[in-house]
This record gives sequence, structure tokens and C-alpha cells, in this order.
Amino acid sequence: MVRRACAIVALALVAAPATASAATKPRFRVVGVGTDLSGDGGYGAWRQKDGDLALFDSANGSVRKIAPPAGCFGGSAGDGKVIWNCGEKGHGLVVDIKSGARTNIDTDQQTSGIDTTWNWVGVGPEWAALEATGYHFTRFPSYYNLRDRRTAYQDFNRPELVPDLDMPGLWRPLCAGLTQTRYDDHDVYPEQTRFRPYRYERPYGLEFVPNRVTLYRCGGRPPVVLGRTANPSIDLKGGLVAWTSGTRIWAYDVRRRQKTSWRIADFARGSVTGGPTVALTDGHLLVAMQVRGVDRVFAVRRPDRPTRTRR
Repeated sequence: MVRRACAIVALALVAAPATASAATKPRFRVVGVGTDLSGDGGYGAWRQKDGDLALFDSANGSVRKIAPPAGCFGGSAGDGKVIWNCGEKGHGLVVDIKSGARTNIDTDQQTSGIDTTWNWVGVGPEWAALEATGYHFTRFPSYYNLRDRRTAYQDFNRPELVPDLDMPGLWRPLCAGLTQTRYDDHDVYPEQTRFRPYRYERPYGLEFVPNRVTLYRCGGRPPVVLGRTANPSIDLKGGLVAWTSGTRIWAYDVRRRQKTSWRIADFARGSVTGGPTVALTDGHLLVAMQVRGVDRVFAVRRPDRPTRTRR
């Protein structure tokens, strides 16, 4: 009985993390206008209305615009590179941000279909991620190897594997005690099998299941429900978790077990339409949302990173 009581107390302490004080909390600022927010490592990116890609440098907080190459559009950043949609049938172009080196992608033999559109959504040192939408499927994922040009597909019977664009073999096994939740998406006809939004960073797994964001840890330890939300946009990078819930943006420092939240009305200053999108970089938390009919992007320094002081 004593052991059980101690376990309940310990779990309560984990499930009720400390909250950062307002005095030490960093503040959001507007950094751009656009949609399709993504974040990876040192960069964040979003698409502007004029077709350019805005690139946010997390090292210094600066933003620069990159015009799409001729015949290309869209754009997503990752691993110090930008990947563009070019032409039709899954053609793509990878451009190194610093050197300008280019790698063409041609997936004609791997992807086909009537009324199908393709969108490159991520790129790493080994693989690029492609989503296809057609008459009977929506955002169906596939992966293209940048070295040997082979294509791989998600096996929805293997919930213990997650794609990692940094790995030569692509599939990273989840550690003991972690798994993904499979479901049938009834918003697609016919129903399309998917996994719930999931982020993995050993030893943690972060999953969104409708109305809750749950943090798991290797070894079968009790999961922690971090928050309640209907918004599936979640992220986990460098020991920080990010999500949104109602009128607030949330961050959770896994190591310190400390939550930080921002009231959207305090920095958006206008009516918000739809659910915000979150993305983490090495140094910042980015949020994209529509405010007064305009798609705006905001940034704040990660609360788990030390504040830089000027000398």
C-alpha cells in the first residue's frame, strides 16, 4: 500500500510540471506573412503569397526571401537545403542554401495516377519526403533516396517504425515501450489508413490523439498527458515539446519538466481563424496562424535556451 501511494505521488509530480514565470518568459514577434510553416535544425520556412520562400535563420533571427527556380513552386526547408516542386508528376529540385548546389529529382516511374498532385514536404541528408493527393487518397506519403534514387513507402502494419530522413535506411525503430496509433481516416473515400501525428526523439515519443497531447518515454514508463487540444499540430525537437490549445501556445521543457504558455491575444492582436501551426528549430518556436484574414508567422526564442545578452 505504501509503495502504491508513493508511485501515485511521483506520477502526480510528473503530470503536473512547473510553469515558467511571466518575468522570464520570452516574447513572440512577427517575422513574416505566409503559410505551410516548417522547421528543421537551424532554419524555419514558410511560403509567401508571391511564391517566394521565406527562410528564417534560427541562429540570428533574420529572414530572407528565396525566389523559386524557373518552373518550380512551393518549397520546404531541411538540413540546410530547400526542396522545390518542379513541373508535374513529382519532379523536384533540391538546392543547398549555402553552396547553391542542385540535385534534380525525377519520380515518374515511381508515382502515377489520374488527377494526382504531388508536394515535397521535407528533405534531409539522405531522403526527401513526398506527399501525393488524388481521387482516392490524400497526402499519401512516400520517400525518395537522394543517393540511389529509390523510393520507399510507409508500412502501416509496422507501427514500431518511423521515417527519419537523416538515416541511410530511412526507418528508425522506436525504443521499447513506444508505438504509433493506427486509424482509418473516414474523411477520405475509401477510408485511408494512417498513423496519428507522431514525433520521436529518443528516449521520447510525442503523439496527438484527438483532444490530447501525450508524451511517452522508453521502457514502458507511465505516459504524461501534457494538454488537451483538438489541433493536431505538434512538434518535439531538442527536448522541447510544442503544441496549441484553445487560446494559448504551449511549450514543455522535458528535462526541467516545466511548461511555458503564451496567450495568443497578447501578441496576435486580432481575431484568429483556424488552428495555429507550430514548428521548432534549434533556437526558436515558430507559429503560423491567420489573424484578421492575413496569414502571419510569429517567432519566439525557445524558453529552454539561455537568453543572449548584448555586451
